[in-house]
Formats: sequence, C-alpha cells, structure tokens
Amino acid sequence: MKKTLIALIALAGVASAASLNYSELDSTLQAGAVHTAWADVTATSSNQPYFGISNTGSNFTLSFDISSIDSVSSEKTLLSVAGTNSIANWDDGFLQLWVNSNGNLIFNNTCGGNNATKYFDGSTRGNPTVSAYTMDLGILAADTSKKAYTITLVSNSEDKTFTAYVNGQQQAQWTEWDTDTGITGMQLGKRYGNGRDIDGSAHFENLVVWNRALSATEVSALIVPEPTTATLSLLALAGLATRRRRK
Repeated sequence: MKKTLIALIALAGVASAASLNYSELDSTLQAGAVHTAWADVTATSSNQPYFGISNTGSNFTLSFDISSIDSVSSEKTLLSVAGTNSIANWDDGFLQLWVNSNGNLIFNNTCGGNNATKYFDGSTRGNPTVSAYTMDLGILAADTSKKAYTITLVSNSEDKTFTAYVNGQQQAQWTEWDTDTGITGMQLGKRYGNGRDIDGSAHFENLVVWNRALSATEVSALIVPEPTTATLSLLALAGLATRRRRK
C-alpha cells in the first residue's frame, strides 16, 4: 500500500493547470474546432507565425496556454486576431494580447493603425460599442515563468458578450458586444498594421479555435486539474483502497 500511495502522489505531481490538447478533448468539445495547430511554439522577434482560417462567424472561441514570457517590454504584442474588415492592406479591426507597463497581460478590442476606422466589433474608431474595450487578464508576465496559464476567449453574439476565462474561471467580460465579425487570421508576436512587435519571447501551447461560443461548463472542462486538486483526489482514492483492504 505504501508503494501504491507513493506512486499516486507522484502521478498527481505531473498534473498541471495547462489545458487539454485537441486529441484529448471529448467529441462534444472537438465539434466546431476550425484550427488546432501550434501545439508547441515560442514566439520571438524572428519567429512570428501566422495562419489564416475560414471566417468563424461572430460566435467563436479561442483557447491557448501561455507561459515563459521573457524580456517582453511594455506594450509589445503577444497575439493578434484579425477580423473581416480590411483597409490599406491590413485588417481594420483586431483583437490583441499584450503586456502593459505594469507587466500585466492585457486584451484589447482595437484598430489596425492610423488609417483604420473600425474596431474588431465593428464600432467606429474612438467610440467602441462595448462598455470597455480593454481587459486586464490578471496575469503577471513574470509569473508565467512558474506555470502555464490557460486563456479562453468566447464571443457570443446572441447575448452580446465577449468573455475572458483564465484557467477555466471567468476573469472579465465585455457587454454590448454587437459584432458581426469572425476570426479570419491570427499571428503570434506581431501586431496587425504596425508596431508593438514582440521583443522577447513567449511560449504557446494547445491553441484551438472553435466556430461556436463554448459555455462556461465547456470552458472549465478544458482545464487539467491543479496539482493540489489532483493530489487530494488520488489520496482520497488511496484511502478508500486502504479501507477496503482492512475490511
């Protein structure tokens, strides 16, 4: 029994807060996935991978793990998401993940450049429809050296919300989200239009895009249990096994 308990604790220690990769999702969660690349990639100033996808429609979900953000200066891009509006050879409205002056991860509904006139949600420059167009995700870039964080972003055009989840828990939400735009492309480490290219590095894993809005329950199902939770569960099982042996 002692050996069994040690083995269970060792297995529990392997669990992490990172999300499940696509192949580990059940069929319900796999449904509607339109992109499942970038299982393991680091964005740097010389490696800024881009991909285009079919328009997801205004209901969509984007989920990924991010870790090891290193030497990234203030207001430098970690991720850009392109919408359908295009002007002057770059996408007009886009969503952007970047690091602010306090070292926090920030998510923006923004414009593509000086010539762009619309935000990702279609509202005009300087007058966004959403009640706030900047989200603080509550993650310090410095803390990503210790563990991975799973960020899940859900656009729901039916209830007009855009919700950000961190490790399966709701962190922030835009209301009055009246977009008719879907995702047409994404890029790591580079801002659409101009400026804010990454000057350090950031590691991404398990990036999946869906053409539907996942529910809060589905979002929580993406996350692997924290080591403490897994340890307690396995210890409980070990205790149950011990009681059965004594009987």
